[in-house]
Amino acid sequence: MSTFNAFFIRATEKATLASVRSGFDKMEIEQYRDFIGVQPPGSLSKTPEPMLTRLSEMFSTDVIWLSFQSAMDCFEFHHWQSGQHVRSLVYGMEEERTWERADGTPEPWEREFLFHPKNMECELEDAEDDEQQELIQRVYRDAKIEVGQIVPSISSKETADCVAHHYGFPFFELS
Repeated sequence: MSTFNAFFIRATEKATLASVRSGFDKMEIEQYRDFIGVQPPGSLSKTPEPMLTRLSEMFSTDVIWLSFQSAMDCFEFHHWQSGQHVRSLVYGMEEERTWERADGTPEPWEREFLFHPKNMECELEDAEDDEQQELIQRVYRDAKIEVGQIVPSISSKETADCVAHHYGFPFFELS
């Protein structure tokens, strides 16, 4: 899978598989555990943030957008809770291997996966100089993604897989 776009709605009394199917009948829809996944046909040039915000508000639940393109290592994650923006992360969409957006409250999976000590070790080995090593150590110590930085470096597919496993999303053949 080289390109993937989907949004996930936490199933509730309001957000049932039947209600989601009725609103998105031409899209691939699958439920796994707590989430209903919806895959829009084709690729989208822009994340439909206003629509996803409305869905989250309408269903009074979590709605998460997850997108990646493995060939270019592009990654996008957006999370709303009852219509309120919680977190957005965008990596490599406009500028290769660069964090372009990081707003909202960090998610638990970020510290567990993005800032794992083994990732820091790999990045330190590849650092060009002492200044870059200091930057890497600071970013990992603070566990904070900074717009314009290349640290932490990610694999878009592995990061999407991590998010999917953390939440238990459909479409990812989780066991």
